[in-house]
Amino acid sequence: MKKATIILLALTATVRISAQVNAYARVTSISSTTLNVTSVNETYATFSPGMQVIVMQMQDNVIGPNTADNSSFGDLSTLASVGMYEVSIISSVARSAGVPTQIIINSPLANTYNTGSNSSVQVISYPVLGSNGFTTTQNITAVPWNGSVGGVIAFKVNGTLNLAHDINADYAGFNGGSIN
Repeated sequence: MKKATIILLALTATVRISAQVNAYARVTSISSTTLNVTSVNETYATFSPGMQVIVMQMQDNVIGPNTADNSSFGDLSTLASVGMYEVSIISSVARSAGVPTQIIINSPLANTYNTGSNSSVQVISYPVLGSNGFTTTQNITAVPWNGSVGGVIAFKVNGTLNLAHDINADYAGFNGGSIN
């Protein structure tokens, strides 16, 4: 009987694991301290009372009437509220079938946000990572912008943030136009 020699080869590869740290929701209307929300993404975090959130105007109807087929097509009529944001604290969350429908914040927003057509406002969880400093344990990435939510990485660290990994929002922001 012959002896068989078995050789095991172990192939290893470096896999880059990425993590998201935010929850996102599209704000459809704002009434005093109530944010009515849809398109909720709580895959990586959950909106909960006491949590800080960022309310951010992602898009606004800034082209206005400049849609004629002439040299002024697309000229901005105003910047409106694009880019405005502020931090608030959640007082309570109303849910239907486990999904947030309203996020109630502790005080009215200081800025004016446009939730109408051709505009987009989102609320983003703003977690505190670590209690006295934080060292990343894996890459942190943004959920890609889908026209309603995503595209932002936001967190706070009390103390020192030690970057042992990447924080990367590449290709997670606004999509470019199609090539003609």
